[in-house]
Amino acid sequence: MGRLMGLSTIGRDPDNRGWRRSAQSRSSDPDRARRGNQVRALSRHVERIAPGPLVAVLVGWPLVTAFAPAFAAASNFGGPKDSTAHCDGNLSSQCVAENYTHRVWYDASLTTAYANAMNYAISDYSSVTAMSIITEGLSNTNDVRVYRANYGANNAWAWGACQDPPSYAGSRPADGHSHGHNWCKPQLLHWNLYYESNYSTQAQKEAIACHELGHTVGLRHSSESTSCMKNPPTTGGVARTTTTHDRGQVNAHYP
Repeated sequence: MGRLMGLSTIGRDPDNRGWRRSAQSRSSDPDRARRGNQVRALSRHVERIAPGPLVAVLVGWPLVTAFAPAFAAASNFGGPKDSTAHCDGNLSSQCVAENYTHRVWYDASLTTAYANAMNYAISDYSSVTAMSIITEGLSNTNDVRVYRANYGANNAWAWGACQDPPSYAGSRPADGHSHGHNWCKPQLLHWNLYYESNYSTQAQKEAIACHELGHTVGLRHSSESTSCMKNPPTTGGVARTTTTHDRGQVNAHYP
């Protein structure tokens, strides 16, 4: 992503090695009741990072199986064509970003390792695409809010979905999708500690952060072995970055 963070409540470390979160960005979340409702809706979740026939990833995506056709040769951006559950509170939805500026907030539940993994992904997207992804404190401007907890054996290592109901919502140009490329704010990204053994190394955390963050800007799964959008991104070689194809999809939709 071509733009890098430069934000309100956080700044770059003096030695330029990463980002630090302010006390505000680690404040408690007022929307825990809404998140509880989403956790109870996990039975509807079909977008998951996990081995098995249903393998989708972060932030509520469309149903994708391990035997789905390759996306690398075609568009892997936006929700499924003509889907009526395009971007909503269901964990099977797929959203895009409102625009090229993407604001992310970290809940206090994120430890340094998880925050660093997210920062790695944010820096990568911001440096290689047209996106400007930044971190900020808890605000109604948040595009993504990131949480970490033990959600139990739901077959989802990490996932995301639109807050239900969202604070804001709309559509971008449809590109042939009768329901458009819908966006909502905020999208809620969850790390499930029940499956933490599947991403115990920092490189694996960075791969999943790249994958989940990609979902929040509209990227679906990819068949490219070097793309963090493959599912899951930690098998067959840990993929911590996007590919030229992925970046082309993002840049084509966020001028």
